[in-house]
Parts: sequence; C-alpha cells; structure tokens
Amino acid sequence: MGTRKIKISSSFRKNSSLAVWLSIIGDLGGGRKIVKLPFPEPTFAKRVFLKTLSVLAKRKMIVVNKKTKYYLVKLTDLGKIEYLKIKMPIVSPLSENLFCLVIFDIPEEFFLVRNLLRKFLKAHGFTLIQKSVWSSSEDFIEPLQKLFESLGLQKWVKVYCVLKKR
Repeated sequence: MGTRKIKISSSFRKNSSLAVWLSIIGDLGGGRKIVKLPFPEPTFAKRVFLKTLSVLAKRKMIVVNKKTKYYLVKLTDLGKIEYLKIKMPIVSPLSENLFCLVIFDIPEEFFLVRNLLRKFLKAHGFTLIQKSVWSSSEDFIEPLQKLFESLGLQKWVKVYCVLKKR
C-alpha cells in the first residue's frame, strides 16, 4: 500500500478572506444555526469584512441579514459543502483490509445537500456502491464524522470504518 495522501481542494485559496470567513462562520455553528457577527472596528477591516460577506452571499454560500450593529449569517447548502472542503485535512490510505463507508438518508426537502454530497464524494475518490452508499480506501472517517456533526448532518449521514471480509 502506497503512502499517497489526498487533500480535498476548496474553490478558494487557502488563506483568502473568503475561506477564512466561511471557516469562521462554520466554526461558530453557522451550518446549523444563525450566527451573529459584529462589525469590525477599524474602517479597513470593516470594508474587507463587508466585501467578503457580499461575495459569499453572491456565490450563494451564506444568507445574510443586516441589523444595526451586526449581521446575522448562516451557511447555505453550498456553503456547508465548501466549509467541508476547507476543513478537510490531508488523509492517508487505510490498511489493505479496511475502507471508509459513508451511508446517508437525507430527506427529499434537502435534495440540494444530498446532491452536493454525492458530487463531493465522487469528486474525492469515493466509489458508489448504491445511490446513498459510498466507499473509499482513504482514511476520511474521523474528519468526515466531525464535519458532518458540526454541520448538523449527523442524523442523516453516517461514516464507518469497515473491515473487508475475505
């Protein structure tokens, strides 16, 4: 077994303000609930902050509601997937007789999340077993479990480490 490592790539540069703010919103729980973001104090920081929120909203990654001294922000389904990509660490191959299994049953009303998750898994080397069952020989187990939990998807998406029976 090789020592190949995979890094899931985001559509943002790693340390761009878009990636940083999307990551902050997700870390604060913006995938599950509305997050309150106060205005930064220095004028320059405020301009960058507002421009970043505007771009994220135009790309349909967040929903923004402006209040007097703060913004209410929540990740959209696209934002959740991008957050997942940003937060995914470099992964290593599992041993020869193990594989990562992702099983999901996402309700029809969240079809966009379900379709984006399928595209995400396919794009990152997972193999389709059934429509909502995917496998990989890479060690995505712990990172995916943590991320699905942080996005509030753990009730619909399960990640397992499975031993191949010979």
